[in-house]
Amino acid sequence: RLTGEYIDYNIPYDIQIASGDSTPSATGTFTLASFTVEPGQECIIGEVDLGAAASATAEITVTYKDFLGISQTITRYLFLGAAGFVSSDTNFIDSPFMAFYNPVVPDPPGTVTMQMLDAAASTQYVGNMAYVLRTNE
Repeated sequence: RLTGEYIDYNIPYDIQIASGDSTPSATGTFTLASFTVEPGQECIIGEVDLGAAASATAEITVTYKDFLGISQTITRYLFLGAAGFVSSDTNFIDSPFMAFYNPVVPDPPGTVTMQMLDAAASTQYVGNMAYVLRTNE
């Protein structure tokens, strides 16, 4: 449905997890987890999790070029109001966290990154992104 092409739900797709954990020694923004989407692949992020020892905001973003060669950026945020763990209320089929198609063009692959914004020093952060990559033929 995402690209207007038929999707056979009987074909298994491997769900992959990009994850990371960090306790920065200084305040600021840093990348917690990332993965690459090659040209010609469709990416669906089904769920994103965020845990921290304090309130935190994660930014999930990707930049790629569309069929016309125009740069496109998708950004979503996940907020944790207090110390703990939160999961996005999303899934792979009906309500993905993020979905896009990186068309076949002679450009570098897109990189999806989960960044912690304004992270506090000496605070532990953990993050997961569950995703599938498909190449339509």
